[in-house]
Amino acid sequence: RLIGRILEFSKLDIHERSFERVSLNLPALIRELLHRFETAINEKGVVLRAELPSNALVYGERESLYSALSNLLDNAVKFASKGGEVAICLAEDADHWRLSITNTYRKLSDSELESLFEPFYRVEGVQERGTGLGLAIAKKIIEQNQGRICALNSEKGLEFVILFPG
Repeated sequence: RLIGRILEFSKLDIHERSFERVSLNLPALIRELLHRFETAINEKGVVLRAELPSNALVYGERESLYSALSNLLDNAVKFASKGGEVAICLAEDADHWRLSITNTYRKLSDSELESLFEPFYRVEGVQERGTGLGLAIAKKIIEQNQGRICALNSEKGLEFVILFPG
């Protein structure tokens, strides 16, 4: 598993993978992912709140965006406090779509926030399994699809904000 993730990251880093970008209905893709995570959400006792328009078209490569968003949702559920909340909101903002994924997780220090997207970085004290490559891969994929991503502390917990050109 680790070797596979390292290879995936390396290919993204040197642009070996060619992307076939098409017009995608982002809310439909997110709903598909939420259905996939339904069991994990229920097992953890997490409350899911989703605010998604019926249609929001973005231009991107479906498989890679599915992978990146899957990683972000997996982390949101996995690291939410038991009985906590995961909130997903997609809204149009000026010339882009703003997707936020927030979970009830503790506030991170500025240095932790800055390091989240570094390869092999894991927040200190985290017991959940992982390679520390998921967020680095997700960031590269989002950027290769002309998007931007950042992490910040919000009043509800840890928030990932992704901006896609409209």
